[in-house]
Amino acid sequence: MSLGPERIPLDVAASRLRALASGGVGPGLPRKRKDQWILLHAAARSLGEKTLDEKSLNERLKTWLASVGPRVEVDHVTLRRALVDDRFVEREANGASYRRSRAHEDHVVFEEVAMASNPLVGERCVACRPDAPRLSKEEVAKLSSTLPGWKVEEVEAVPRLVRVYKFRDFAEAIAFTNRVGEIAEAEDHHPALLTEWGRVTVSWWTHAIGGLHRNDFIMAAKTDSLLS
Repeated sequence: MSLGPERIPLDVAASRLRALASGGVGPGLPRKRKDQWILLHAAARSLGEKTLDEKSLNERLKTWLASVGPRVEVDHVTLRRALVDDRFVEREANGASYRRSRAHEDHVVFEEVAMASNPLVGERCVACRPDAPRLSKEEVAKLSSTLPGWKVEEVEAVPRLVRVYKFRDFAEAIAFTNRVGEIAEAEDHHPALLTEWGRVTVSWWTHAIGGLHRNDFIMAAKTDSLLS
């Protein structure tokens, strides 16, 4: 059974590209397939919509690679070939010119995700030290009021922010789980995930402080936004 193309939110792709630029890539392409797609998508967007000859294409790719940063060690020839092989770019019939393509969308789609009304969606997680203060009961109550569907549960005396999402089948549940994993990696803040047939339980709390931090509510809002 085909599950359709992989779907990657543009904000997740942008965050992951920043992580790749910081962590380093190369001299070949990233090892993970999804990271390859994210890199290729960003490179293809830098080319614009005009048809380019091979020399112009190479120059555009060199310029883009330089802008990403020195830790991305992919050479422009490898990048050009991958763009064509994965159909982010098509070579025209004359064999000497190239232009952007949407043919890659049979296996991966980059999509806008509608921003939820909750302003927390637009915030970023901050690094949390073990001595960071936990949220007070009043702060938890105030932030919880902006997140219908979530509830605070205690597990071994540690409060967690928990929500159960329901889906039509296991394929939808696992796809949602993977998307939660993507935003968790992008923000470097990770939940507990329980994936079952037709449902996913997501639990956010901050391990470093053994309780709830504003980061957890930010991530809960971002998790909700994945359904938009």
